[in-house]
Amino acid sequence: MEITREVLRDLRYEINDAIEDIGKRFDINLVVGSANYTPHDFTFKLKGTVNDIGDGRPAAAAEWDKYRGRFQLHDVEFGSTFSLRGIQYTISGIKPRSPKFPILATDLAGKVYKFKVSALRGVAA
Repeated sequence: MEITREVLRDLRYEINDAIEDIGKRFDINLVVGSANYTPHDFTFKLKGTVNDIGDGRPAAAAEWDKYRGRFQLHDVEFGSTFSLRGIQYTISGIKPRSPKFPILATDLAGKVYKFKVSALRGVAA
């Protein structure tokens, strides 16, 4: 068998399904991420985040509070909603190392999208 991108894509879905129960037992979110591979071996990145940082908020909320000032978003709270092109989104995270699209927001269907900071102009707590 040769390791290919398609094999890793299918394997990633299977592994994510398999580790979901493990994450629930420990109250953490486990996700298999990017992979490095050759035709004969591979390595996946595994990311784990706590679901609750101890004060009832998700870890993403604490990260939002930590980094939002870097993007001049002091007045924008985690979980705030905004509309863009008639679709409503809820702020669900921040990626401080992504200067172009650092804002993560979820639509009503639960799909996460990346946005520029300018998409949040006018959004307040």
